[in-house]
Amino acid sequence: MFALPWYLTWFGHSLNTYKDVVRLYDYFLASPPLMPIYVAASLVIERKEEIFEQDCDLASIHCLLSQIPDDLEFESILKRASLYYKKYPPTDLEKAVIKRVKK
Repeated sequence: MFALPWYLTWFGHSLNTYKDVVRLYDYFLASPPLMPIYVAASLVIERKEEIFEQDCDLASIHCLLSQIPDDLEFESILKRASLYYKKYPPTDLEKAVIKRVKK
């Protein structure tokens, strides 16, 4: 639920720095269509320690993740997202989901 606005607006409404917004837009325009989902995963993993420090309820997690800090290193998040895309391509993930659903 917290990541839906990220995906719909390519993070444009969640980032405060114009430089970060246009960098992400350039990256997404030059990337496969599902790359915003991989960037969202990379961003969540980047902030995992903050997430685990929160109370274990959806409201706390949603509040934390809806605010993206200005000091995040987006280049490392993008590099990791690209690695995730190569390591876990959408076709492989789709097969894994189909297999799990059949169970």
